[in-house]
Amino acid sequence: MMGAEANCALTIHWGDLFKKHLAPPMTIGTNLGIAPTPGSKKVLDRKTMKLVDCDEDRCPNAIRYDDIGLVNQAPYAAFGGWSCAVSNYTSSRRKAIATEFCAFASGKEESTRHVIPNATNSAIMTGQDPFRQSHIDLGMYDSMGYNPSTTKEFLGVVQKGLSSENAVIDNKFPTADQINEVLDVAVFDHLQKIQKGEIPDSERESEREKITLQMTQEFKNIISKYDEQDSTAVPALEAYQRNRGVYKIDVDPNLLGGLRWFGWSFGIILIVVAISFAVWTTVARKDRIVRGSQPLFLVLICVGVIFMATSLFPLGIDDGVASQEQCNHACMATIWLFCIGFTCTFAALFSKIHRLNKILKAASKFKRVKVSEKDVLPPLLFLLSVNIILLLILTLVDPLTWVRKTRDNDERNTYGSCLVGGGVSIAMLSLLGVVNVSALILANIESYRTRNIKTEYNESKYVEIAMIWIAQVAFIGIPLLFLVQDNPSAKLFVTSCIIIIVSLSVLVLIFIPKIIFWKSGGLKKGNTNNSMNFASHPNTSHTKSSVINGNSASIGLKFDIMKSTNSSHAAELAELKRKITELANVTEEKGSISSKDFQAGGLSEYLQKKEHANKKISFLDEYGQDVI
Repeated sequence: MMGAEANCALTIHWGDLFKKHLAPPMTIGTNLGIAPTPGSKKVLDRKTMKLVDCDEDRCPNAIRYDDIGLVNQAPYAAFGGWSCAVSNYTSSRRKAIATEFCAFASGKEESTRHVIPNATNSAIMTGQDPFRQSHIDLGMYDSMGYNPSTTKEFLGVVQKGLSSENAVIDNKFPTADQINEVLDVAVFDHLQKIQKGEIPDSERESEREKITLQMTQEFKNIISKYDEQDSTAVPALEAYQRNRGVYKIDVDPNLLGGLRWFGWSFGIILIVVAISFAVWTTVARKDRIVRGSQPLFLVLICVGVIFMATSLFPLGIDDGVASQEQCNHACMATIWLFCIGFTCTFAALFSKIHRLNKILKAASKFKRVKVSEKDVLPPLLFLLSVNIILLLILTLVDPLTWVRKTRDNDERNTYGSCLVGGGVSIAMLSLLGVVNVSALILANIESYRTRNIKTEYNESKYVEIAMIWIAQVAFIGIPLLFLVQDNPSAKLFVTSCIIIIVSLSVLVLIFIPKIIFWKSGGLKKGNTNNSMNFASHPNTSHTKSSVINGNSASIGLKFDIMKSTNSSHAAELAELKRKITELANVTEEKGSISSKDFQAGGLSEYLQKKEHANKKISFLDEYGQDVI
């Protein structure tokens, strides 16, 4: 009912009418009745675009009446209510001031003065309807002069409308007022023409289609004009979808895609190669070159590489192919597999070379020593145990988790990565780095100590090359990893290359030279061309290496002559020949020779060297298998 005269029996109007119906010049008094917006027994079928009867599926929120059946109500919150918003694109100071004002205006005390004014004073009335729980207190309306019965109807309608699952609000997005105006004008004009009979029945459908196309084009023009403005922060369509709660951001998740197969393919290749080398080691374990290279440790090196290669598989997993929980497991699996594999590889290499060092050091001192594989396993087992303990603490206390982050604060551009948690995970990862680098350093130290032993038994030369490769990869790869943290594809590629090069360098440089030497028939019985350089020990009575021929049939060792080009040795050799000639003459006269004859002939020094060499040959004949 509008105006001073009550000349309408039914109207759809704002809530303001309730607040004004008792104030002059209104004459309604207590004759006002309030009810929800009427419902309908029919609903639009979106597939056929026809009105059909309501049922439980089409109208899940409908109310069933005994006499008429299901009625679907859609309370309409016209105008959408009052709101207070703070721009996200202004300064922090202005945001704070605007927020304080919104809090003040919407507070209970201030808002109640406008929502529930004095019932008879129209001068202080505003268009604000209830928006707080405190605004639906029947007693407060009674105290301000409102009729209890009418007030109860009004508040009941408000509560029912706001709590309905079918509640409808008007369009709320930029340019909505312009679009609504176009819609209102077009619909009003069309209905006017229908009422006046200006559109024949046969043309009504085509006329509606024509009007629809015209409005659609006007809508597009309005929206395009708004979107193209420099001041536009959010496009109109996005704002509309956000307000409806149906907006889906067109996000670039930067998934790994097909690149994951790069790491997975090389992982398979590395595993196959490592298994092949392990099988070769097992099959040829009784061959001298393999036995001399200590088969157990060669197999352990293969096992370590298999673990490192396997880490490439969880490394290539992201939330494009797996769930959140599976991605969490993949984060931890990558750390477990790589750390165990790296330590197993280089700790085995350290133990292998360390055993050879101990045997040859004892041989240089003419000591009998037998160093079994078990004697040098403790360092390997210790490093592996420390790795497992640290990994267990990391897994149980503060594991890595898969998270998706925004790049440059752009919600449309995200990437997934394994997040390092608190202090425990940082500490454990740091210690794991120290342990694994220690295994690498120890392997290098032992390899350097065996630099004088030929490579049929020793890998020092090839380990050095492998270390150079690994150092170059680390020098380039690790800084790159920090630069590509927000680029999953680049990070996967760099990390995969590091693992692949480390694994291949160890396999190729440890096994390929041995296989080539083995296939060429090296270190066979009776083959004295295959030799090992053995540096003289300080305890010997000379500074040059002695000429010692080992029994290659039993131990496969030959000590090379250290030939000298010093001209003084020519004179020494001539003098030696003279003394030997004199000693031969004495022997011919006496028919025998004794140590005194050597002393008399000035050859006592060479007699000591001969006895020294005989002892060394005897030692190697008896214990040489410990070296091999």
